[in-house]
Amino acid sequence: MNAFRVATLLLGLVGWIETTASAKPNLLFILADDLGYGDLGSYGCSDIRTPRLDALAAQGMRFTDAYANGPTCSPTRYAFMTGRYQQRGGLEYALNYQEHNAGLPPGTETLANLLRKTGRRTALIGKWHLGYDTERTPNAQGFDHFFGLLGGNHHYFQHMDRLGYPDLFWNGRPVKREGYSTDLFTDDAVPDKKSLFGRHGNVPVGTGLKQRFHGVDTARMPTGRQERGRNVPGRPGHALDGPARGRLSGPNADERQTGPAAGAQPFA
Repeated sequence: MNAFRVATLLLGLVGWIETTASAKPNLLFILADDLGYGDLGSYGCSDIRTPRLDALAAQGMRFTDAYANGPTCSPTRYAFMTGRYQQRGGLEYALNYQEHNAGLPPGTETLANLLRKTGRRTALIGKWHLGYDTERTPNAQGFDHFFGLLGGNHHYFQHMDRLGYPDLFWNGRPVKREGYSTDLFTDDAVPDKKSLFGRHGNVPVGTGLKQRFHGVDTARMPTGRQERGRNVPGRPGHALDGPARGRLSGPNADERQTGPAAGAQPFA
């Protein structure tokens, strides 16, 4: 989806929210990293079962002609959060591990800020990848609650990035948790079978659940790792890969890196 369409969608969404202030419906946006167009049953996939997502498609609206503003993580997240092309924010590439002074510019008007102006509480659970600096993190960009990783990916059990720095944060501070990242994020979104929406009583919630499965950079995939334009079971990036198949993806060793995020210390 190009940035103009995103901007139009956001403006329309905010306008609709304001005109239905009495109802104030809850809003949930789920982003699955590296989910291919052909990975869902509702889009023609025959070897992967996705019944719940297929049900959503059957009961709602299924888009068949939409485009992302970029091929990598940070630029597309920038466009979704702001409704603007990534070039306007100087974010034309995926942020490197522990890269500072880059990302979503401080003071940017974001979708989360707009939702808060309507009286909603906002939450983001999972991957951020829009900046390590305190003023660029989710809590400084309109989210009341954040639990997840600031970088592009991390070890699913040890919760550290490829440089060895911990990358699991709870509202701005590094935390340690036992368990598989995907399960931890799910439990935070639906604790004790009670969703974020029910957690705040009568206060509507606008939340972004940026759930992470096994991310893989297809541009750096060895030949033969991808078939028919989508991920293959048993290989990096496939949604069916469980915790025992946890894998990391990330930049090449020669890509530039800078210092750690605030409060982060490398694991021994």
